[in-house]
Amino acid sequence: MQKILIFVDQVSQTPTKDEIDTRREAQEIKNALLTLGYDPITSFFSLNLEKNIEILKSENWALVFNLVETLNSNIMIHIAPLLFELYNMKYSGGHSQALFITSDKGYAKKAFIDAKIRTADYYSKNSKRVSKTLIGRDVIVKPINDEASSGITDLSIMKFSSAQEIKNYIKFHETLFVEEYIKGKEYNVSVMKIDGKITVLPIAQMQFIDFPASKPKILNYSSKWDEDSFEYKHTSRTFDYSDSSLMIELREITQ
Repeated sequence: MQKILIFVDQVSQTPTKDEIDTRREAQEIKNALLTLGYDPITSFFSLNLEKNIEILKSENWALVFNLVETLNSNIMIHIAPLLFELYNMKYSGGHSQALFITSDKGYAKKAFIDAKIRTADYYSKNSKRVSKTLIGRDVIVKPINDEASSGITDLSIMKFSSAQEIKNYIKFHETLFVEEYIKGKEYNVSVMKIDGKITVLPIAQMQFIDFPASKPKILNYSSKWDEDSFEYKHTSRTFDYSDSSLMIELREITQ
């Protein structure tokens, strides 16, 4: 029976809802692998590289199922696939270079710009100047390294009256960045490599149902993880939309 290693984060002493969800996901994957006839073993990935290597060398793993998502925030999650690559192991998920870029939204923004893909203006601690589009209008302030909408609430929508005010704010909140807030429809685009080919999965449009006019239409932390919240109950995905030309454009940009 082939053995599969499920590598997952160690849950903190006071686990957040997204951490708990990852643990549930790991259990569901383990159950599915058992049904498929594999021998799955779950282990914790940490910053103790020697311990991780010891686990990797302990068995002839057919695959490593990578569920490492919150290693020291998001900023170091590329270490897991980098280690798998070093030992020539098959693993699920994105490769180390992709995770290194996407785990820092500043790097991801630069990648978009280099690829000539339009992206909202932003300012972070590494920016050279403040764009005029960020002054005197709504912006959204986000953690630059965290995912899963961690740290995002309705209060993340802010307004600054000057470039200096933005610079001062980021000076004292270096883990955050200020981004142009663009009102409009929101779509989720997911991509997988299937048989060596980049494949765009069906595109989902987010619906904000019965949101008060004064409430920002954003996917904050509650909308993703707090099942009792207004945001969770009043947001949903739909694949039923009529703008086929936009879907074609989104697929072309993504590929």
